[in-house]
Amino acid sequence: MKKNNLIDEVKDADSKVLAAHVVVYRTLGINKELAKACMRELSSRKDDFDHETFIEEKTAAMPKPKNMDLVKVTKDIQNQVRNLNVRKPVKDVNTKNSS
Repeated sequence: MKKNNLIDEVKDADSKVLAAHVVVYRTLGINKELAKACMRELSSRKDDFDHETFIEEKTAAMPKPKNMDLVKVTKDIQNQVRNLNVRKPVKDVNTKNSS
């Protein structure tokens, strides 16, 4: 099973960055596994950063689009990104067709 490099590096990230990943997941539904890893790491830390308040405030401050299915939009974006990673043959416009 291939490991997610971001998840492997969670322990080295700043608490505010980890909390921001949770906000992104809660707002857009992007990268659930990373958000779960970030929450686990935040919960285990003994620092003074109040991640729960930060996450709640930032999530509440995010604009709420009207008449938009965020789950569908997120899936569409993820599909488009996946399509960018697929190599498709490009027709060479400089080659003459020998017919």
